[in-house]
Amino acid sequence: MSVFIANGVHAETVFSFLVLISICWFFLGASRNAVGWLIASCIGFGLCILTRPNAWYFVYLIPFLTAWIFSTGWIYRVKMTGVSAIFIVGVTLPWFFAHLMAFDNFSLSTAQGVNLLIVEAANAKAYAEKRTPESVNEEFPKEWNFSAIENPYKRAAVQ
Repeated sequence: MSVFIANGVHAETVFSFLVLISICWFFLGASRNAVGWLIASCIGFGLCILTRPNAWYFVYLIPFLTAWIFSTGWIYRVKMTGVSAIFIVGVTLPWFFAHLMAFDNFSLSTAQGVNLLIVEAANAKAYAEKRTPESVNEEFPKEWNFSAIENPYKRAAVQ
């Protein structure tokens, strides 16, 4: 499988690179007790979340690991936990506000309800009716009349 698609790059490739480099930076910061490396790793983890929204668990995982791994005093641990949470959320927050302004929804991704439903429902219906998923996919927008709704969040609510 190729890393590139036409004129783009797979999201998984970028995500994997960001996760690996962020983990390296995190442990480099932890081993040297260096705040700069911790901030760099948290920015990297924030970019991971923007690349693949299902990586939102980093918001919880990294501050927890920061509190557990950084070894000097509990006050310093609390400060570093706060710093890591602030930088991870700080990287993703502008995207939330962009979605709020554009779609009136405070969310990270527009891939919800309908987008996921069309893929799985088409496969299930095609299997049940012994048809191709492509022919079923052509029917769904006509049946549900989603073309009139431009906002993806409102389109998901219609279902």
